[in-house]
Amino acid sequence: MELKYLLFSENGYREVTPEEMALPYRISPKEISPQILLGDLLRALGQTKGLSNVSPGFLDPSRPLVIRSEKHGPYYHVLSLGDEDRAYLCLLVAITERAKALLASDLKYLTLLKERFAPYFPEVYGLREIEIKGVHISVGILEWLYSYHEIHAVMTPSGIFFELWDPVSIRLLDQREIYQFFSHSAEILFLCYDPIQNRRITGWSHITGDFVYNPTIEAPNPVFLTTIRGYNSYKTLPRDHELKDLYSKLCLVLEVLLLNRIDKEKGVGEILLLPEITLKASISGLIKNISRLCHGFIQVLDLLREMSQGELKLLYEALLPEMEITNEVSESLLGFLDRHVEELSMCIRGVDLP
Repeated sequence: MELKYLLFSENGYREVTPEEMALPYRISPKEISPQILLGDLLRALGQTKGLSNVSPGFLDPSRPLVIRSEKHGPYYHVLSLGDEDRAYLCLLVAITERAKALLASDLKYLTLLKERFAPYFPEVYGLREIEIKGVHISVGILEWLYSYHEIHAVMTPSGIFFELWDPVSIRLLDQREIYQFFSHSAEILFLCYDPIQNRRITGWSHITGDFVYNPTIEAPNPVFLTTIRGYNSYKTLPRDHELKDLYSKLCLVLEVLLLNRIDKEKGVGEILLLPEITLKASISGLIKNISRLCHGFIQVLDLLREMSQGELKLLYEALLPEMEITNEVSESLLGFLDRHVEELSMCIRGVDLP
């Protein structure tokens, strides 16, 4: 089978040049491999033995097999495998021990939550090991969510807008699409809360493009969550069962309403507090699913409506160390709290509760 290798750029996909194939492989945006070249990795992934137990019958052997390098995250290199028309499989490549441990955990939680809360997550097909020049590499194999793309905030002289990162044509989202994306993102996080063990999805971020979006009317589920770095309870919960249950739900609501409006400009620039529409959309994602959620969330909303801005800020300051976020994001959140709690206080009082 003929193989083709493409790189994603701001101008869409382009073929990898021979000079690029001979470059040291970039493990992460800031680290390169001392042994492996980019061509070594791409050729290994293109070999049947590299993905031994996955035989995608939807690929026509008479057509070129296309491996696209999509992006480098802080831990994984994201690639796709398909033909010249589209991708079918997502390949997550992890080299460092930290990255390999995270990938194994990520796939475990995706499988668990896919079984419990489908259809918000991609299918997981397996975790494979390949060896290149003595280096052992983990490759996670998942469903490629065709026509779903990251969105990221972009600063303009007129304010913050949102780009849909479609390789064919990057475009701005309209107000309806912005509201839909952030409402569904929040909905997934609330619906996947585990009331028995007080667990919630952790480590997610719009900065790393963990949620992807398909704005077409035909998409039955417009938003998917593509990675789950953790599924944990809050560490400092009260001993009393009723208080523990209520406080855990309160923390979840506060966490989602704040983190769901955080992004970096174009995913790499300045950390931004996103416009109030994202907060309103998150609240909508909670309220419209109240009947599907476990008991207690209406009580949480009643509590939030009664709290002063000072009380909300104190709660957030106590909650920040519990959030599984980087120090960079945590420091930015402290600077955003006054504006966030002011807007949250107004928004929560302006909605009709069930």
